[in-house]
Amino acid sequence: MQNLIISIIALLILVNSKNVFSDIKSEFLVCKYIESSTERLNCFDTVVKNYESEILPIQASNSFGMESTNQDETVESFLIGEFKTWKKGMKLRLKNGQVWKVLDSRSGYRKMQDPAITISRGFFGSFDAKIEGLNAKAKVKRIK
Repeated sequence: MQNLIISIIALLILVNSKNVFSDIKSEFLVCKYIESSTERLNCFDTVVKNYESEILPIQASNSFGMESTNQDETVESFLIGEFKTWKKGMKLRLKNGQVWKVLDSRSGYRKMQDPAITISRGFFGSFDAKIEGLNAKAKVKRIK
């Protein structure tokens, strides 16, 4: 009888849900109150399978700089075109297809064509760009 009541409540919640995450939450709540460990685990597994595409999106293989937990520590490539100095807001187009935006300005000037660049992790989720031949690094954010 208790399972029937919980199922009816869950059905009412699901009918009135406004988005996927509230659906998942209500289904998890139903699973939470199942007494049998095996049935409860099966319930949780079913919920995850039903919403897997919404809660676990497919990630591109080249995800460095994008917000994600499994990322490389550095990426090395070459800038496309001429480089003179770091300017806040400038876009750095790399030969590997990535595009980064400079978040701060740095002093120094050196005119270079297609220089090597290394982008590495900084603190608190930030990224630093360093041009080969320059001492100054600039904070960057990946935009593509």
